[in-house]
Amino acid sequence: MKKIILTLLFSFLFHFQPAQANEYPHISQLQNGLTVLIKEDHRFPIVSTRLYVRSGSSNEKQDKLGIAHLLEHMLFKGTKTHPKGIDFIVENEGGDLNAYTSYDRTVYYNDMPSQKWRLSLEAIQGLAFEPILRRQQLNEEREVVIAELRQRGDMPETKLLHLSTSSTLHGTPYANPVIGTVETLKSITTQDIQEYIKANYNPNNMLLVVAGDIDRNDVLKEASKRFGQYKNSGIIQKKRPLSLEEVQALARGTQVNMEKGSWNKSYVNISFPVSHEASPDSSALLILCMLLSFDDNALLQQEFIYKEKIADTIAAYPMFFETVGQFNIYAELDEKNIPQFIEKISKFFAKLNADTFSDTEYEQIKTMLENLHWKKAETIQSLATTYGDNYFNNPTDPLAENALQQIYLTNKESVDTVIQRYLRPTALNLSLILPDTAKINKEELVKTIEKNWQAPKTNAEQSKQTENKTEVIETKNKTVILMQDNHIPFMSVDVSYLGGESLLPFVGAKNKEALPALTARLLTMGTSKKDYKELTRYLSERDLYLSASSGTLSFQISAGGHKRHAKEIIGLLAETVKKPAFSKKDLKHIQIEQIAAIRKNEDSVVTSMMTKLPGFLYPNHVYGNNKIGTEAGVSAVTVKDIKKYWAVQKEQRVVISVAGDFDKEEVLAALAELPAPNPREIQISNPKWTDEKSFETVVEGRNQDLTLLIFPAVALDHPDAPALEILNSALQGFNGILYQELREKRNLGYSAFPLLLQSEHTGFIAYGIIAAPEHKQSIEEQFKAITKTLRTQGIDKTTFNRAKASVQMNFINNQQKVQSRASSAANAVLFERSPNYSQEHLQKLLNVSLDDINACIKKYLVLDKAYTAHSGSK
Repeated sequence: MKKIILTLLFSFLFHFQPAQANEYPHISQLQNGLTVLIKEDHRFPIVSTRLYVRSGSSNEKQDKLGIAHLLEHMLFKGTKTHPKGIDFIVENEGGDLNAYTSYDRTVYYNDMPSQKWRLSLEAIQGLAFEPILRRQQLNEEREVVIAELRQRGDMPETKLLHLSTSSTLHGTPYANPVIGTVETLKSITTQDIQEYIKANYNPNNMLLVVAGDIDRNDVLKEASKRFGQYKNSGIIQKKRPLSLEEVQALARGTQVNMEKGSWNKSYVNISFPVSHEASPDSSALLILCMLLSFDDNALLQQEFIYKEKIADTIAAYPMFFETVGQFNIYAELDEKNIPQFIEKISKFFAKLNADTFSDTEYEQIKTMLENLHWKKAETIQSLATTYGDNYFNNPTDPLAENALQQIYLTNKESVDTVIQRYLRPTALNLSLILPDTAKINKEELVKTIEKNWQAPKTNAEQSKQTENKTEVIETKNKTVILMQDNHIPFMSVDVSYLGGESLLPFVGAKNKEALPALTARLLTMGTSKKDYKELTRYLSERDLYLSASSGTLSFQISAGGHKRHAKEIIGLLAETVKKPAFSKKDLKHIQIEQIAAIRKNEDSVVTSMMTKLPGFLYPNHVYGNNKIGTEAGVSAVTVKDIKKYWAVQKEQRVVISVAGDFDKEEVLAALAELPAPNPREIQISNPKWTDEKSFETVVEGRNQDLTLLIFPAVALDHPDAPALEILNSALQGFNGILYQELREKRNLGYSAFPLLLQSEHTGFIAYGIIAAPEHKQSIEEQFKAITKTLRTQGIDKTTFNRAKASVQMNFINNQQKVQSRASSAANAVLFERSPNYSQEHLQKLLNVSLDDINACIKKYLVLDKAYTAHSGSK
């Protein structure tokens, strides 16, 4: 949830501000009013195209809720030039074609190899202007969307969001769910969709963005030819933002709304109506959210997680729309803590003001936002989205210069103003998703809030070209990889050790499978020189990151940030490795968090299954470990266990990978501070598969189940591994075999997908689908039918070419971020592969033939050897 909240924090903001005038995108308008924004960037052979339509769920009639999202689905069912759908053709060329619908916009996006940029424009043109709307396909796709709606109903966070917006933004179109309701979806006809298109899908209501390795003049000429022919058929009705008085008039006194269900945890959202996305108040509201909860050292986390210990998760985040907005405090906690939480949070709001935060904290947040624009320039895809969002949010500020200036100008007075205007008890909406057994009294909660918090009434109640250079420095049991890339002034360091869960036998940690994961978490919570609070402040003030994670056979520590902090980044890594704090207090806190995560996992058919599946497939082996552990096992871990484990882990063979913009000599001097390894020999045998053929995990009260059919396969270095990866690519995607057979042809479920595991010692390939429980038998039959068809007919050449193009595009995407390159190189060398293993592996994938794939199908997709797994209702 924290990742989602951070995404929402930044979604309205400036995304990228070029450093020099000659880096600005070219913006023009066709005669029919369609705006075209083009950004040349020749660093990678990619073109990213976006078409923004200024129409979403907030444009819908009350009896046709969900029509914008349903239309988005329908446009992929076929165009006049490609009756069977153009997404298939795009995927065959290695591209990706998708879309999303939000409250105020629908966006169609496409990423392609740059030599296929014309196909990219053709695909977007077909979707937006040349759709074929068939009644039969509308009926089929309607059921798909209804299945999606029900699947979302299994997610407590989604239910909470709908409950919250429906109360906070009542009387506005934003109170309705984007996806609609079952009743309104069933009422929508093809004529309704045609009328919606006529009213909203007009050139003068659209923005076309093209970024990447292209020529501006060629793209503009092609765009004019393809899109200039269309006329406007409707009058655009621009939405008027609500005035301050109208926003404040949404307040109805303290409101409490709750729903109960089969949940282990409780989910709470406190929300207030606020101003719209273009309002001057939006910057102050964003900064306030970040001050409250940007990291674990922030006020909300310190108060409610660490001091009071009544919440597992808490965060503040804004949602800004064209006409209004919503300020949120989200928390996950146990039901027994809710009365105390409401008591404390209401007193907290009553005392909140701008002076709650120091001048240093204000400057720290502004520094983070200033750094953000550099990071958004890293990939071609983010460039296209960034420029598109900026222009679409505010055409007068396409480079977000004014938004950035507004951030700089925000001060304590601005923050005090928004607190007084919007954060009032009479405007508070409290929404709760609770376990069935919860005994929470609404009236008591309202009384608590009104007693603790009273407020006065209101009147209305870039850019250098990339220079890539890789150097490998070998010493005994230690390898350093240096990968120079000066495109943006940031660097990433990845320290990877052999070990991870495979070291558990060396430390006598019986029934403590979560020990490596807990060690990784505790490792980043303080050193002998900095306790947790000091460390998080140190990171925040410099906008650095420090993280650690454990795997089956490895343990990773990563850090990074602006290159000006290179010495500090590596010094902090050395300090973390050599002198971790390993505080009993911090261990207790992460044990509470881990147990909360274990309980939350049980709320989802997916996470419940994926946590338990390895133990079923590989019993009594390190590959079968439950990585997050059990409640009893987590509770039993002591600081002594952690120290014993880390003493062994930090002496294993290590690979240090540095990627980005850095000074070589400075980095090497700093790396000398890391301790020399003295490894133990680790021998891991290939795991033996279970003798049981089926596995069931029960999650009652869900609308959707997860069903898997699992085929044993091979390890990563096996000669057949590349062919199996291509097969997995052929099975996945909108035009993949599983999606087409299970969803498109038979409407058995919303999500159909393959799973591929390729590790050092074992592997599998699987079919998966999330669907209604009543389809379980049909799904099992279709899994078998798909397998028999594949074994007799194989895959065709078109599917094969699409799969190969897709893996090539995925490789390019994964190589754009310096953090990804650092991690990938370190992991490869750790297991005695080349630092350029990713490129070498890609070549192996491209050398796979169609005969190789079909041979692997017969070799590995064997029903008699397959395992079934099911998660959901009995």
